Amino acid sequence: MASLPGPAAAAPQETPPQTAPAPSLPVPPPPGAVAPDVRIGLTTDPLKARFFGAGGLLVLHPDKMTPLWKPRFEEAVVVVLDLPKGVVPRPVFRVQAGSFSSETEADAFKDRLERLVPDPVLVSFNPDRNSYRVRVGQFERREDAAPLTDRLLGEGFPELWVAEEAAPASGQARLRLVDSRYYSQVTEVKSILIRSALPGGTVEVDGEPYRGTMEVRILGDSLKVINQLGIEEYLRGVVPNEMGPGVYPEMEALKAQAVAARTYIVANRGQYSDSGFDICDSSACQVYRGFGTEHPLTNQAVEETAGIIAGYNGGPIKALYTSTCGGHTEDGANVFSDLKLPYLKGVDCYPEVAPPSVLVGRDDLPVTDGGSGTLLSSELGLLYVSGVVGEEVFRKKHLQEEADPAEALIWWRKAFGLIGAGSVPPGFRFGEGTVLEWSRFMMAAFGWEERAKLALDPRDIPYVLSARDSDQIPSADADAVAFLLKAGILTPYPDDTLRIHGRPLRAAVLGWIFRIADRYQSIDLRKGIFRGLESGSVHVVNKGLHETFPLAPAPCLYQSFRGRSYPAPTLALAVGDPLSFHLNAAGQVDAVVLDASNRGAADDRSSSFYSWEVRYTRQELEDLVRKRMDVGRLGDVVAGRRGVSGRVTQVKITGSRGTFTLNGFRIRTALGIRENLFTIERQVDPGGGVRAFTFAGKGWGHGVGLCQVGAYGMAVRGETFDRILKHYYADIELVRAY
Repeated sequence: MASLPGPAAAAPQETPPQTAPAPSLPVPPPPGAVAPDVRIGLTTDPLKARFFGAGGLLVLHPDKMTPLWKPRFEEAVVVVLDLPKGVVPRPVFRVQAGSFSSETEADAFKDRLERLVPDPVLVSFNPDRNSYRVRVGQFERREDAAPLTDRLLGEGFPELWVAEEAAPASGQARLRLVDSRYYSQVTEVKSILIRSALPGGTVEVDGEPYRGTMEVRILGDSLKVINQLGIEEYLRGVVPNEMGPGVYPEMEALKAQAVAARTYIVANRGQYSDSGFDICDSSACQVYRGFGTEHPLTNQAVEETAGIIAGYNGGPIKALYTSTCGGHTEDGANVFSDLKLPYLKGVDCYPEVAPPSVLVGRDDLPVTDGGSGTLLSSELGLLYVSGVVGEEVFRKKHLQEEADPAEALIWWRKAFGLIGAGSVPPGFRFGEGTVLEWSRFMMAAFGWEERAKLALDPRDIPYVLSARDSDQIPSADADAVAFLLKAGILTPYPDDTLRIHGRPLRAAVLGWIFRIADRYQSIDLRKGIFRGLESGSVHVVNKGLHETFPLAPAPCLYQSFRGRSYPAPTLALAVGDPLSFHLNAAGQVDAVVLDASNRGAADDRSSSFYSWEVRYTRQELEDLVRKRMDVGRLGDVVAGRRGVSGRVTQVKITGSRGTFTLNGFRIRTALGIRENLFTIERQVDPGGGVRAFTFAGKGWGHGVGLCQVGAYGMAVRGETFDRILKHYYADIELVRAY
């Protein structure tokens, strides 16, 4: 975040306005290339799906294109999977022993396994990873696979995985149509087409609208809904779900995401052809949620990059992308063994070193105790720039003296005007000006008496008033004091007393005023992303809107760490720092609060998952691991090899059933953590065994390819979408596929 100098302060280091470099033009498309349709397998209930169209629906035979049952459905229609009595789809479990990039390697591995164990060995193509996996056995329960796992472990196969699959189909399923009056019609076809009766209309699937046509088909003993539409229309329902425009409203970043998503679908179209569709709608492929999630910004990003994909050696790249890379992406092969590709190389997620913009402000901003152990800092400066209090607020000694009611009422009258609520209670008189009297004043000034009675049952009050001297509160005032404590306006002293009959300090009264003003959202703090200093003015962007504000002389500058603020006579700002700032009546920035909790230079530092920590007891982690493999009683987890970014690329898990090895992507899913970029800390019990594991890490996702939050950070710095893509994907070229 950031802070600002004024003309009376020392001259800041000015950052010249950043002009975006012109994007490089993509290679033209091949002659005659047209945008293809894509077929997306939607995630729905496997037994039924509800369809509705505002202009009516056509439910058609897949070959004859003639209506099934009714010429047109004006109401909703439900497609139900009819299964013979007693047929219930159940999963089966198999032990995965290996995954290979070629079918030849997988077949050789299968031959080796068949010579060792009598269980059936299957080779299947995995479209999610474009690889061939080898799985052994077939079990009704996960735990039934333990003897086979033991045998393979003893034969020297350390990387084992108990996988869940759908059971073989019965071949007896049929599709039934049910209308809004519960009349139904059984069909004899294996699939049904559903489209809007209006040209360009949408079809709702379980309440969510989609463009294009729907096909409902029998897939095994399940019902599968497939959405067919043009690739550019499909992308309109992908980009806002992969990179939310409300959180990351930078057009160049959204355009980079649009190109990556388009490249992904072009490269992976037909992955699930055996099941009748091209790609899934979840994070296993890329997230697609249809028409209802479209956004003007992401629609614009799709339109402005129409047809553009990232290419390498004449073909589309495998455009993997990750949410937050923690400052550095990873080589693809270190996370996914079958992705040893020259353009999926780990790269820094940092800008070139540039001098910061230095903002200079007041050097007399105090930090003071409000009298109850609660420190006040930016609260005082914000009350000053809001006009509630004058220059006296910057004299620490003055703040540490007892408040005179007559003087404090001047602050309160100004605060009532700022808040737009409250007034001095008619006829109210102070005696000694004690905390108790001020409590009565606040309750009467804002008319909170009735609210306090509603918020607190008399039986609750003893639990709220648990301070050591709560017995000194008159019973008639108990609900008022309890209400102010529960609202966080009053706070106990460090010795757990309220000192209700003592006079508050001036700082304490100002603390009450600030907390009430903040409660009413009356402190007018704007937010924005710092883009640079231009001739004594600060340039910010907020929700895609670029604005420039002049700096007031000697502004109040603060840094905030974990909710506690501190004065900063100077602040060094990097492009991309988020700011909270206040404007005076002349439209000048006169106060800035910089949240410095996660400061740094990485382009993805704005992500809430840039750094994280998770703790599991031994039993909790054992339960997590057991969902993937049965190691018995968990003993230890040890990080082995690391990749170019520091990500853990191999771990060894020791349990009572042996030592198991996990590589690449499987590590984070088995351990229930956000990323492979982590360290492990252990707590031991008196017997020397591990009692708990703490994983401290950075990032969210697999860490390969485009870093989405990093792309946003680059766009904030003024980089264009083509430069963003060429940073994260080495040596690519941009091509118009159609």
